Amino acid sequence: MKCEAGFTLIESLLGMMIVSLIITTIVPGYIITQKNMRMRYESLQATHVALDGIKRFYYEQQEEGHQVIEGTTYRWQVVEAGICVYYHEQSKCTTL
Repeated sequence: MKCEAGFTLIESLLGMMIVSLIITTIVPGYIITQKNMRMRYESLQATHVALDGIKRFYYEQQEEGHQVIEGTTYRWQVVEAGICVYYHEQSKCTTL
């Protein structure tokens, strides 16, 4: 049975199966990879904010503050034995 473009029905079905396989495997993997890269980037930015907070604590005696980097607010606070950075309901803490 020939379709309009001259392909047989089996060729058309095989082509659609390949396209659907690509869509269901590669595209979600790409989206997950992009999300992981964003999370790593935000974690790296949180480390940068923590280092900046440590400098401000030692030089300016400032115990808390915040920075906005690319639309994400990172709030840092000096705690009893270290510094914590809060962002997106996550936190990273380290000792001083």
